[in-house]
Amino acid sequence: MDDSSPHPAEKHTEAATPKPIVSKPKPAAPNPPVVKPNPAAQKKPASTPTAVVVRPLAVPAKAGRRHWGLLLALFVFVGLPVGTASWYMYARAVDQYASTVAFTVRTEDISSAADILGGLGGTIGGGGGSSDTDILYEFIRSQEMVNTIDRQLNLRILYAKHEDIDPLFSLDPEGTIEDLTAFWQRMVRISYDSGTGLMKLRVLAFDAAEAKLIAVAIFDESARMINALSAIAREDATRYALEDLESAVEKVKKAREALTAFRV
Repeated sequence: MDDSSPHPAEKHTEAATPKPIVSKPKPAAPNPPVVKPNPAAQKKPASTPTAVVVRPLAVPAKAGRRHWGLLLALFVFVGLPVGTASWYMYARAVDQYASTVAFTVRTEDISSAADILGGLGGTIGGGGGSSDTDILYEFIRSQEMVNTIDRQLNLRILYAKHEDIDPLFSLDPEGTIEDLTAFWQRMVRISYDSGTGLMKLRVLAFDAAEAKLIAVAIFDESARMINALSAIAREDATRYALEDLESAVEKVKKAREALTAFRV
């Protein structure tokens, strides 16, 4: 037997020995392509100089026909009326004076059976009458009041004495009664406060004493008219009361006759 041959046990030992694991190197990433600059592309074309256009300066503006027309229209429609009105108010218009009087209207409360039934009927029907203050307001502005005050103070002379100097704010002496009434409503102004029942008169005239005279005359006529209305209302209430009394007496007589007949 050859001594140089390996022993079987040794062969088995060599076969069981693990082999070393050798890792394979990964392939390197390919390098990106290198772009070389193109000298021809980097060169820009030479810019040609642009011409700058300089416009000429504006010439000074000149007034045309349109401008002169606007100025003329402004003068005719604004300047001339304002100037004329200012001149008239300061040079021709006569001073006016105001007299103020204020009063309230109080009526007597007269209640009866007929008034209660009438008030109930008015509430159901939804109707109502005018108050004395409303009647007085229309009476002061009426033509009747103008005629009455004209007969007392001659309003045509008072309001037309400055007609040659101030024709715009004066009364035409040849005017009709309608013209006088319209002028009266301009010179006598009435305001009424429904909350307090206060009626205020502002009477204008060309003299302070005349304004006071007119205001006093209006107050006297208003009081006379209200007293007349109160007297009429009082007479009506008395007449209604007498009628109610006669009706009640007749009913009492019939009741007594019926009672006597029942007893018999």
